[in-house]
Amino acid sequence: MEKFKPLRTCVICREKKQKDELLRFVVIDKTIVFDINAKLQSRGIYVCDNNKCMNNLDKWKNKKIKNRRIKLFINEAS
Repeated sequence: MEKFKPLRTCVICREKKQKDELLRFVVIDKTIVFDINAKLQSRGIYVCDNNKCMNNLDKWKNKKIKNRRIKLFINEAS
């Protein structure tokens, strides 16, 4: 019997993948920080490990801040 692996959704392309297939980032002081060990104290955001999604990460952040949807991430990181 295989061990359950949680699914996460890429915030850029919205594709669901296993947690270990995605890169985890957190937002700290309005800055996106790569969470290599997945241990930082903040709400994580997950992104596919490909150029298309990685190149759109800053664009995503600016859009979310403009729409105030990322406010939750910023408040938790403070």
